[in-house]
Amino acid sequence: MGGRSAIREARAGMKLVREKRGFRLFLTSRALLASVPLATPFHALLAYEITSGAIGGLAVFVIATGLSQVVSSPVWGRFSDKSSRKVMIVAGMLGGATGALALLIAAAPEGWRSVWVVSTIFVLGAFAHAGCRLGRKTYLVDGAPKDERPLYVAIANTLMGVVILAGGALGVMAEVIGLPTLIGTLAVVSVLGAAAAWLAPEAEEMSA
Repeated sequence: MGGRSAIREARAGMKLVREKRGFRLFLTSRALLASVPLATPFHALLAYEITSGAIGGLAVFVIATGLSQVVSSPVWGRFSDKSSRKVMIVAGMLGGATGALALLIAAAPEGWRSVWVVSTIFVLGAFAHAGCRLGRKTYLVDGAPKDERPLYVAIANTLMGVVILAGGALGVMAEVIGLPTLIGTLAVVSVLGAAAAWLAPEAEEMSA
């Protein structure tokens, strides 16, 4: 009986994805915006190379990330009260900008690549990550019908699980195509996530 119930839920989920364009676009955006947190360790690797592994740099990067998360929380919170969809759009664009900034700093003359300059990568990246996280959560909670919310959440979480598992292959990709190319690719994917959010309706119209 439990197995049949699970099968029915799976069928209901697939039907939901097929019929609800807004939800489909949200899932697409959420999956693509996973590139923002997935890029973080590769930004750290690039920063390590840029600063020649300076121990002091690590402390600065950790502090910069923490401060950015603290500052970003109320900013994104107020923004999401107006439109969680726009939060996802802006956060996705910031994720793309973070990757572009990392590559720009890596290509800059050595005098421009101080620990403090490199730390801006982590400030912007943490800000973008916080926006993606809050935007997608708020959008789903506001957009899913109350009686079907568990199904919507289950579908979204299952998709994210698949994306995170696939993200495990990024380390291999970095070895094959090179760290800068991977960072650039993830930046483009982040912008595509913002584009998908731009195409999506506002949260209140997601399930229409």
